Amino acid sequence: MMKSLISLLCLLLTFGLSVLSHSPPPLSVQNVHSLIPGLSFPDLVKIQSIDEVKKSWMISNDVQFSEGRLILTPTPSISSNANPETLYGSVWSLNKNEKFDKFTAELTMRSTGAFGVTNSGFSLFFIENDGSKNDKHENFGGPLIYKGLQISLDANDLKLGPVLRVYLNDGTKEIQISEDYLGAYTYEYQDSQVPMTLKVAVENNWLKITCDNKLLFESDKINLSPIMKNMKIGLTASAPKDVVTTEQFEILVFKLYNEILHDLKVDPTETLFAKHANMKVNKNEPGLNANKFRNMQSQLRSSLDIKKNNLNTDSSFDALSSKIDQLEALASGPSDSSKQMQVIQKQLFDTTKSIKVLTEKLYSHQLSFLSSYEELSKQNSQLNQKFESILGLVERQNQLLNGYDNRFSALSKYFDTHSENFKNIDNKLKTMEDHYKFNAKGEDSSFKNDMEVNLSKLASGVKLILIPVVLLLVVVTLLVYRLRNDIKHSKVL
Repeated sequence: MMKSLISLLCLLLTFGLSVLSHSPPPLSVQNVHSLIPGLSFPDLVKIQSIDEVKKSWMISNDVQFSEGRLILTPTPSISSNANPETLYGSVWSLNKNEKFDKFTAELTMRSTGAFGVTNSGFSLFFIENDGSKNDKHENFGGPLIYKGLQISLDANDLKLGPVLRVYLNDGTKEIQISEDYLGAYTYEYQDSQVPMTLKVAVENNWLKITCDNKLLFESDKINLSPIMKNMKIGLTASAPKDVVTTEQFEILVFKLYNEILHDLKVDPTETLFAKHANMKVNKNEPGLNANKFRNMQSQLRSSLDIKKNNLNTDSSFDALSSKIDQLEALASGPSDSSKQMQVIQKQLFDTTKSIKVLTEKLYSHQLSFLSSYEELSKQNSQLNQKFESILGLVERQNQLLNGYDNRFSALSKYFDTHSENFKNIDNKLKTMEDHYKFNAKGEDSSFKNDMEVNLSKLASGVKLILIPVVLLLVVVTLLVYRLRNDIKHSKVL
């Protein structure tokens, strides 16, 4: 039987991995356009510090950020003293001006560390008042008096075990955690390496809550519209400050959308253990069927014993009795097989969650790759357009350069022609210059001879005129000199 169960497990794993590449992308990826950034966490994997979260959220108490996780109750390195202390972590939204009339909240988280009764708990609030001003921490770090919706996780109920509870409060009284819940759903969330995904959908009077795509709660008589105008969202947790018993609550993703996601519009068929109005509903209880079988078996055996005493000769009763012994052997040992079935069911459940997480990661990576590919395609097309424009400009420049080359070649030919003409003119000018020089030399010699003749004539004429004049001047001078001497002598006398 164990071999068949193990083979069934392997078959389911193979089927899950084969379906992985054909599954539709997760809704959180498909509905990015309806995301409300002011009431959602940033991508915790991509941010470097908790300061990115503090832009839209108020973080208080012992919250830490590490490796893409927001840890509300981090496991301490040492335990507290004799009086055990308590770790508290709370994250509350700051924005109030977001307008929407319906929403879907998606929370991916996990609990690691201690399990069982740990006196720890986690709560998700959708309330009207500001829960960050809470001085009391009895409600897993959140307020006891509020107006709105609370969803909590704790394993402190010995009867129910690990349980998810739903609360509604009108703001007039303190909530009693162990009594005032609308519904309680057993769910093995503790010490699991596979995160759980909780989704809450609200529209008009309709409220629906699912966990890992399993229906937990649905009602058409709960109206949360009045609190949506000033709705505050809070994630709180508390745990003992002890190395051994601390239950570490880690937030991986929190998104809020202004529409109802598609998977919440379809009712899943599988329902977990539920408790509504103090009435337990448990669809899968193998011990009950075994007890009924044993009772029916004992009644059948007593009736057969009576008939066998009356009819000792009938051998068919022996055969029937042996068959019943075989059935009793099978029925007497369901405890071990049921435990094995529970272990295998848990493994199947964890495997299903792992496949789901892998699917979401795969499609998120595919989406990021596609967006990067589209961006690269756009950049490539832009570069191609720029390259084509540059190529056109280069071709135009080549055409212009070819035209300039043609013009330069024409001008070169034109200048060559004129250069030859200039050479011819220069030769002619040189010839004319030589001819002029030659003629100029002959005329200059004749001119010089004429000048010499004329100058000689002029000199002879000047001589003829100047000599008498000079002689006359000498005579006059002598006469004047004698006259002056005579005048001087006359005056003396």
